[in-house]
Amino acid sequence: MTTRTKLIIGGAVVVVAGLVAGLVVALSSNGGTTTLSHQEYATLFADAQVLHTKITVLNDWPRPYQTYHDGYMHRCYEWWDKPLYLYNLCFDRYTGVLVNKELA
Repeated sequence: MTTRTKLIIGGAVVVVAGLVAGLVVALSSNGGTTTLSHQEYATLFADAQVLHTKITVLNDWPRPYQTYHDGYMHRCYEWWDKPLYLYNLCFDRYTGVLVNKELA
């Protein structure tokens, strides 16, 4: 084998390995298929503190039931913990800080 062929094969192996790693991460991440228990929802909601919690807290939550903008143009996320509650978290669109949380 020539050096060029070895480099091409090596490059192809690296690309395939990267694609496989990305696929594994994508399939194992919180893609909306995660179901939390009622206690896990309650704990996440209790840990979210208005004016202290940043939007990065959403990494701990599953995919929201829906997203919307409220009357103040805050970015809001809603989770439906069937059949008990709707959890709502609204974040400031500029700072990303939690400005409102509601349990319905």
